[in-house]
Parts: sequence; C-alpha cells; structure tokens
Amino acid sequence: MPDTDVLHDWTNWKPKFLVEMFPINNRRIINNYCSFSTSMLVHILLLYAIITQTPKIFKPYQKVLFLHLVMNFYYTFVGLLIQSNMVYDRSTDQFFVQIDALIKNPSMLLTVIMTGFNDFGSLWYISAMPVNYVYRYFLICR
Repeated sequence: MPDTDVLHDWTNWKPKFLVEMFPINNRRIINNYCSFSTSMLVHILLLYAIITQTPKIFKPYQKVLFLHLVMNFYYTFVGLLIQSNMVYDRSTDQFFVQIDALIKNPSMLLTVIMTGFNDFGSLWYISAMPVNYVYRYFLICR
C-alpha cells in the first residue's frame, strides 16, 4: 500500500529505480553524447543530400543550406565540449551559465574562452536568421 503522503504530494514522487540507476548528472552526460551522435549522423546525411541530391532549381539555395550546416556543426561540437547548462537563481534574479565540460574544473581563463565560444555560436545563429530570410526573399522574388 502506497504511503498516503505520496498520494497527497505527487510533486515529490520519483521512480526510485531510475533515480538510483541514472543520477541527474549521468543522464545529462548520456543525453549529450546521444544527441551529439544523432546530430552528427543527420548532419552527414544532410551534407550528402546537399552535395548530391540538390535539384538545379535549388542550387542558389544551396549556400543557405551550407551556412546552416556549418553553424549546426559548430554548435554541436561546442555543445559537446562545453555542455553548458542555464541556471536561474531566484534569490538574486540572475541567470548563470554552468559549464560541465569534458575538462573538469577548468581554470578561469579556460572557462572564459569556452563561454566565449558558446556565446559566439548563439549570437552567430541569432544574427544569421534575418540574413537567411532576406536571402530567401531575394531568391524567391528574383
């Protein structure tokens, strides 16, 4: 018979076998490696499709596809190397980027460099979106 407190407070319920087998940190690591492997496989298939299967009518659009592919390769590698996690501190009302990199306990200089690569990837992706929309517009209206 389940404990009555668990029935009343369902937010504290956790399946014990999953928590014991896969602690949170291990689940994040497994998730990072699985998503990296899947992403690389899909990106390689996309690269093959862009190079060999693009019809002539879409050849001008091939540049945009390559740009997205390069950005995704970069962001996937940076994501694996840095493995950043956004943390929100309610007491100070601030966001922090927690780095759980392959290099454990990196120096401050290395942390700043890795965070710079992560920020560069994010800003590159954000700034490339409007450029892609303008490029698509000119391709369609041409």
